[in-house]
Amino acid sequence: MKMTETHDNALVFEPELTRLDVQSVPAFKESSTSLLVPGKDVVMDLKQVLFIDSTGLGALLSLLRKIKENDGRLVLANASEQTLAMFRMVRMTRIFDIYETTEDALKALKA
Repeated sequence: MKMTETHDNALVFEPELTRLDVQSVPAFKESSTSLLVPGKDVVMDLKQVLFIDSTGLGALLSLLRKIKENDGRLVLANASEQTLAMFRMVRMTRIFDIYETTEDALKALKA
């Protein structure tokens, strides 16, 4: 995962993987600890993630909880249609705010 930008109080991160699944989640969890900055919001740019399974969704839920515990917010951006379909199927769109672009996500965090 790489940090691509910092905007005001928000960090923009992009997982450098095409699948967020049972095989990639351990590395994702390890690298996501850098996102736990007290009081910082995080935009997770999912443009490279083409597939996500239940393990990947669980990892994102865990990250959401940890960021909230640090008084931050986690929003998602640039999700592929296949990834969005998985979020919709398990009704995770009720839990995560998902934006079409990183810019839209950053604007929403400022509002």
